[in-house]
Amino acid sequence: FSVDVKNADELANALKVGGKVKIVGDIQLSNPVEVPADVTVVMELNGYTITSENSNVIKNYGTLTITNGVLDATTAYTVNNAGGNVTIKNVKSVDAGFYNAGTMLVEDCEITNTISGRHGLYNNANATLVINGLVCSTTSQNAIIYNNNGKVTVNDGAFTQIGSSYMLDGSNITINGGTFTDDDGTWAIRGNGHTINGGTFNFNPNNYVAPGYQVTDNGNG
Repeated sequence: FSVDVKNADELANALKVGGKVKIVGDIQLSNPVEVPADVTVVMELNGYTITSENSNVIKNYGTLTITNGVLDATTAYTVNNAGGNVTIKNVKSVDAGFYNAGTMLVEDCEITNTISGRHGLYNNANATLVINGLVCSTTSQNAIIYNNNGKVTVNDGAFTQIGSSYMLDGSNITINGGTFTDDDGTWAIRGNGHTINGGTFNFNPNNYVAPGYQVTDNGNG
């Protein structure tokens, strides 16, 4: 099943049915759209922007793939994965990032997080978040990644923290690669159970480096 959608009502109805949903124009939402449990959706943004001024852009309870476009939420996380399974590929998230209470895979995305009280990515208890490619910057006075006793794995990306908040916060974040830049080097990592197996940092991550690995000063931090 495949359907083209051009407005909020068409989008909301298509997500309830499931299948492939192709966006064919910019869409403004007054309320978040939802993917129900037991529904599978592939949403092709097709280069367009979906904007929500009041809440999330989308809440997912089912199985959702979002690709190739822009999500903008001015007051909340753009994607609220409320216990489902979501894959986000080649998506730019403006003003806020992603919330995960299920299983989330992020690949080749960009997050610009400016909303106070929102982290770039928030991973809730017992949730699983894997990042295979992400450019993320935050000026919101909140963490780039906050893990609330779930499981987070970062394999690649470029992460920039601007302002007085920790870059990585919470517990059990595994870093296998990526570049991590804190604007003054003093608000870097907080929490416990973090493991660093690789990556480039402008601060010393030695306290979290896994056994068998070592920190090498490359002259940049």
